Amino acid sequence: MEIEGVTDEHNPKIDTIIAVHAGFELDVPVDEQLAALRARKVVSKWIEALQGRANVLAPHPELPENVLVVSGHHCFVSLEESRIIMDGCAGHNDRPLTAVVLPERTLIDDGL
Repeated sequence: MEIEGVTDEHNPKIDTIIAVHAGFELDVPVDEQLAALRARKVVSKWIEALQGRANVLAPHPELPENVLVVSGHHCFVSLEESRIIMDGCAGHNDRPLTAVVLPERTLIDDGL
């Protein structure tokens, strides 16, 4: 999902959010990945951006500085300048479910 025309109190350059499951593959052109996401096109049994971890963790170097990538999938919470990872519970009932309120980047959890 892409949302344009946003503000981010911690990074004034941000005006677009792209929400993805895990991130963007670092060794695949970002335009190719965005086209596949927009078309909701799946052509492989293994999709690194959905199932992988190592090759999708860092911000893709081709993404412009106005884009904030938000994902889960990585079993931790991280608020970086151009990347937010929101997955503190990782599907485990004994860990708190966490959300982020934008543009403030305020964290809220279910209090477990």
